[in-house]
Amino acid sequence: MKITAIASSIATFSTLAQASINLSYEKPASGPIVSHSEVRVAWETTETYDLMLSLVKHEPDTNHWPLGHRPMRTVWMKLRMDAGNASFAFWDIPEVDGKGWYAFEMEGREARDDGKIVTLDRTLTEWFPIHKAGKYPKGGERAQEELKLW
Repeated sequence: MKITAIASSIATFSTLAQASINLSYEKPASGPIVSHSEVRVAWETTETYDLMLSLVKHEPDTNHWPLGHRPMRTVWMKLRMDAGNASFAFWDIPEVDGKGWYAFEMEGREARDDGKIVTLDRTLTEWFPIHKAGKYPKGGERAQEELKLW
């Protein structure tokens, strides 16, 4: 009986380890990402998830923000999606000071009907700057090396 329970636990753990979310974003064709611009976020999942999509800001103070970032805007929570590909137009980039680094975060929770919450996967896009409208350097990009991750 103990061997069956151990084998079942190992099988469950290996299934969780294989579940994943691949998340990416596409910059607007008009140039750099600025306040109020539209950014297309795309993902692929290997499991049916209840998804949460947020725009997050990098925070070096991990005492207050243990994940290294804080939520700026959550678009939706508990959107149940079957495994596969999907995308969403994030159309409300907030007003910012133009100095921070931002990313999109997607969290996948096990799609359960019993009300229990089990987070299976959390993923971020690469970090990117958000510029004030009309105030960005020529070429529209800041060097990725400026972002210091601790």
